[in-house]
Formats: sequence, C-alpha cells, structure tokens
Amino acid sequence: MQNDGTTAAEASTAAHSIEAWRERRERQRPALFGPHPRRIGRDASAQVAAVARGKVACEILTVADLTKAVGTAVAVEQDASGLDPDGRDNCVWSGGGVTVTFQAQRRTETLDRDLEWNRMRSNAFGNMDAGTAVPGLGEAALYRDWGGGVKGGATLARKGQVLWVLSGNVSREVLVGLARTAESRL
Repeated sequence: MQNDGTTAAEASTAAHSIEAWRERRERQRPALFGPHPRRIGRDASAQVAAVARGKVACEILTVADLTKAVGTAVAVEQDASGLDPDGRDNCVWSGGGVTVTFQAQRRTETLDRDLEWNRMRSNAFGNMDAGTAVPGLGEAALYRDWGGGVKGGATLARKGQVLWVLSGNVSREVLVGLARTAESRL
C-alpha cells in the first residue's frame, strides 16, 4: 500500500498514464497557460513564475487529488483530456463508476473573459436555472445539480483571467472541494 491508500500496481499504472499524458500534452501545448515549466531554462525565478502560470489541467488537479476526493481509484482518460478546439484545457478522470471533468481557460482581455464566462455558464448549466452562488470560491462561482434524478452537477468559477468548470457524477461537496483545490493552485 502507498501512503495515499493505493496499491503499488495502481500507483504504477497512474504514474504511467500521467507520464504518457504529459508527453502527448508536450507535443500539442500552445502558450495557453504560459510556457511549459520544462521549457523555461535555468533561471530559478523564471521557473517559479512560469510554474505558477504554466500548469495544465491534469497537473492543477492530480489523480491523487481525485482519488482522495471521490474515494475510489481513478485514472486520466487520455483521449478525452488535453486542449479542445476552442483552446480550453481539459482533464477527465474516471474509475469505479465515477467520471469528473475539469476544464480551464485563461483569457487575456476582460471582455473576452466575460464573454467566455457566459458561454461556459451556458454550456455547464444549459437553459436551466443560473445555478446557486458558491461563497468564498474565486471572484465568482456557481453550482448546479444536474437534476432529473441524475447524480452530479457542475461548478463554474472565475478568478482573475482564469475560468474553470468541474463537473461529474459526484456530490456538490466533492465538486466544490475540488474547485477550491484548483483555485489554490492557479
């Protein structure tokens, strides 16, 4: 058993899948969240600044974070993770009947950020209610249950020029907790 409660085989599989994901991401990554930490050079202060700006979705929230939060072993779905055609960075984890998606995007212009907020809100919540405020998360945050007897929901948050959505078939508490963890690492 590892310190986080996973077996050595589970830890090895998770480490292998995240390493394969990182290699794929390295090939396709534009300057969405700043330069990749491995491409920065030897200046330590530049590296520290770049890491703060340069994390990708599957590094902001890790397999260990998700496994701990949902209470079952999960792995990154590599085919569903990475950049989408609109430049949003996605990470999808699944395992044990649980699926959680994290999507983040940095906008450089306030108008772009506000337009993207409205678009992401529409995508996350559809034409249903606008969601309920989540106090203390980012500058603005909303949560909405999926409803209709389906377990799960979505949390949408904004901090500065970064917007992110967490959705999945887990409880509100899990999604909001993961959103708070993501905020602390942005």
